[in-house]
Parts: sequence; structure tokens; C-alpha cells
Amino acid sequence: MQELFIFAVTMAYVSASAYQDQPEIDNSSNIGNMHGRNALPCQFPYQVRLLLKKDQERAYCGGSLIDHRWVLTAGSCTVDADNVTVQLSSQNSSPYMTHIVNKKDIIVFKDFNDSIPFADISLIRIPYVEYNKNIQPVKLPTIQPQFQTYADSEVVITGWENTFNASNPDGEILHYAILKIINDTDCRTIYGEIISSALICASTTSDISPWIGDSGAPLLQLPSLVQIGITSFHTPDNQLGYTAGFTRVTSFLEWIKHQTSLTL
Repeated sequence: MQELFIFAVTMAYVSASAYQDQPEIDNSSNIGNMHGRNALPCQFPYQVRLLLKKDQERAYCGGSLIDHRWVLTAGSCTVDADNVTVQLSSQNSSPYMTHIVNKKDIIVFKDFNDSIPFADISLIRIPYVEYNKNIQPVKLPTIQPQFQTYADSEVVITGWENTFNASNPDGEILHYAILKIINDTDCRTIYGEIISSALICASTTSDISPWIGDSGAPLLQLPSLVQIGITSFHTPDNQLGYTAGFTRVTSFLEWIKHQTSLTL
């Protein structure tokens, strides 16, 4: 089981709301549109695309703008990265704004381990950016004594690469799709006890799922549009369908607050 999981993770690793006129998310069924829906301009103004340089290799990841100076993404994306090209408001292949960030401004959670699904989270410090209709921060949960599990909640995922099958091979258009959170028990049935309470699992299909290049992208609860997860891994299961794993943001709010000094 662990070998299967490490393989899946390896595959995945290769890889505040907007203005009032922001297009609404269509949360009707994905059936009939196998590859998800095309994002409209300004629909996901917090969306960030990352181009990572590691030695002589390059890889893509996703992320979310959480403040004027901070991007939230997966630790698997930024660990060992020499630098990161941060593309803001990346609705398509022509980002609204781009910054190149060096290693000193990348903070990977200290307990991150690339062989197990725990603490797959990191922060990127960027030069100060002004908000406008193209660039807005995502909403994060507030720190509370106890958080909901989110089981059975509808959520929205976003991504470019092979997120929605092969219809978008060059990652030219940002897509989104609606998934449903499954409970921890069902997730452990697939992956075993290696699944911790710091993860969220969502039921996917062979066509509607995050994939290579989508690690680090945000998972938002509907209808609140609060980011509750960070795309971490995906692998198919023959019995329960397809399941994707996401870092549970509420498990790391204190760390985010400590690193960024944000009010959460």
C-alpha cells in the first residue's frame, strides 16, 4: 500500500473573494462536460501558477494568493527549488503579473516529508502586490478551538496541466470542477493508516481530478469559497473509484499565522 502511495505522490509532484461582479461558480453536475469547465476572466483572481527550477529540471505547480506578499502552495512543489517564477492571476497562459522568487523567500513546513502525505505545505514570499479585479486574495479559515471535518461538502478545484484529461495538453486554459469531500474512514480504506487528520480526501473520477502540474493548487469549500485544502496527491482505486488528497489548511493555520503575521 505504501509503495502504491509513494508512486502516486511522485506522479503528482512531477508536476478574500473577488469583486462583486466576479463570475459565479457553476456548481451543477460535471457530467456532460468530462474535462471540467473553462474558467472565466477574473473568476479565480487568487489563482497562482508556479514554474519551479530544480537543478536543471523545471516543473509546474499551482498556488493561491493569501495576502499582498504571500502565496500558499504545497511543500512538494517548492522543496529543493532553486527559484520559482510566480505568475499571478493566471487564468490562461498570459499571467497578469510575474515575479521570480529565490530560495531565501521559500518556506517549507519543517516536518514535510516527500515520502508520506503529511505537512505538504509551503509559503512563498513575493514583492508587495496591489489588489485589483485581476488579483485578489483567497479567503482562509479563521482559527477556532475545533474545526469541522468537511465530510460531504462540495468543493471546487482548479488547474491547468492534465487536470481534466488530455483536452488541455499545454495548460493554456485554467479549468475548474466540483468534487465532494469523503470522510477520513473511507480515505483510510484506500490508503491505509498513513492518512492523517491533517489531510482531506475528495472523490474524483478518471476525467475530473487534479493531476501532474496541479500540486499546490487550492481546494475551496462551496458556497463560502474558503480555502480548506492544498492539492497534494491523486491515485486511482479499483474499489472506491478515484480519490485525491489535499493538505488540510486548518491544521496549519497557526504556522501560517506565525510565518506571515496575518490575522487569522
